[in-house]
Amino acid sequence: YMEQYGAVSIGSFYTFGLIGIWDIKDDWSIVPAAPPQQKGIVIKTREQALRVLADWELRRMTWLPFYGAHLKNNIIVKMAKDWHVQGAMIHLNRGCEGSALSQMENRAALMEAGIPTLMYEGNMGDPREVDASQVLERVEAFMESLGLTKLSA
Repeated sequence: YMEQYGAVSIGSFYTFGLIGIWDIKDDWSIVPAAPPQQKGIVIKTREQALRVLADWELRRMTWLPFYGAHLKNNIIVKMAKDWHVQGAMIHLNRGCEGSALSQMENRAALMEAGIPTLMYEGNMGDPREVDASQVLERVEAFMESLGLTKLSA
């Protein structure tokens, strides 16, 4: 739907955080984490293997909101600036409390950084709780607020 306006969705904190393993730099930029083998780690014991696995899993950005909104705010604002984002959409997800943590604070941080933000409601666990026509109306209004119009076919 957004492509009709010439807009491109680059991804989301949720998908990057759920699937990717990242190192977070001091300036809050993210880079793919080097696997243990590339770091020269040779796993010799079960305990060491479990520690390496725990370290690896704890690098998922998905866990950041559980430690405080400011952490997720720093990452998403940095991502938005690095990737020259012109607008952000936040899914107020009633189906996953973890992904919904700190979303209002995230919106405030993006807006404070000058990034227009659209919020819409839904439930990733129950598609009956999504009013698709309302979401599309909101997206359309958001695209127009960014100065975009539908491209001709």
